[in-house]
Amino acid sequence: MSWSDPLQGNPRYESIRTLSRGARSFVQLAFDRSTGEQVAIKFTQRAGWDDQQMKYLLRELLIHQELSACRHPHIVELRDVFMTPLHLAAVSEYVNGEDLQMFLANTGGRVSEALGRFLFQQLVLALDFCHRRGKVCRGVKLANTLLSLAPGQLPLVKLADFGFSKDVGLHGAPHSQVGTALFVAPEVMHNFSNAPYDGAAVDVWAAGIVLFILLFGRHPFLRPEDSALPEQQQMLALFTRTAASQFCLLPEEALAITPACADFLSQVLQTNPTSRYGMAQIQAHPWFRQGLPDGAAAMNDTILADAAGRPAVYKLAPEALTAMLRVSWAQ
Repeated sequence: MSWSDPLQGNPRYESIRTLSRGARSFVQLAFDRSTGEQVAIKFTQRAGWDDQQMKYLLRELLIHQELSACRHPHIVELRDVFMTPLHLAAVSEYVNGEDLQMFLANTGGRVSEALGRFLFQQLVLALDFCHRRGKVCRGVKLANTLLSLAPGQLPLVKLADFGFSKDVGLHGAPHSQVGTALFVAPEVMHNFSNAPYDGAAVDVWAAGIVLFILLFGRHPFLRPEDSALPEQQQMLALFTRTAASQFCLLPEEALAITPACADFLSQVLQTNPTSRYGMAQIQAHPWFRQGLPDGAAAMNDTILADAAGRPAVYKLAPEALTAMLRVSWAQ
């Protein structure tokens, strides 16, 4: 069994091609012989992980498998976990499309207000479901939001990455400085004392940043002239303006959207988390509700009620979970 084909000899999965590679992991498109479907398998090296990294990886898989048991249409489904001699392999549904970052690049760098709202509505439904299950993500960004694309149909949003997620009910309020700089909320950015913070409010902030970038093709706390600065100075400008609540729309941007949209952005991008909109306020805002598909407002209630009325169906075999908890990452 080799790095190039870690599925050689696997009785269930057959490699098709490599989708992406990172420093310590890679993702392959594979064929699942048991279902006849294509799946995405992320292979993570088992060697060289410290306790903190292992904690986040195991937490990610356990939270993702619990959310997957409810089969939410806007959350990528985790289907299986198994070990190879060199890797931990996590099998997910294959989303045949692209992430929001690629989508923006392929559509001119920004989208219309109507399309931006439609994409944002789906992201909010996914996050609201996570929060109501007691989970916070802390990793919302363009690259972690996948789109299922089909000819003649609107994009279907799928939340895909739970690497920084936390079960608040099980482990308490988050306190770590984690996330991607462009999407990290100010209360996390400046949390040098590791004080507890509201993880749901952090997710709202990141979703607001995603929406702003979709609409205008730039970060709300960066200016067009910042592009001439070195990257380190751009980040310093971002942190300084965020701390000072220096968020504003450029005149031409304000003219390009409705007043309701401008008001909505100002509510989800409040620097003070206690003043920032929560999920209930987001979903009650007239701008958010405009064009909301039939049944979408009640979808999470329906899924949660269905999950409460039947035993949990976990996609991961008990032996896989046991192996995850016992694995020696140094081997």
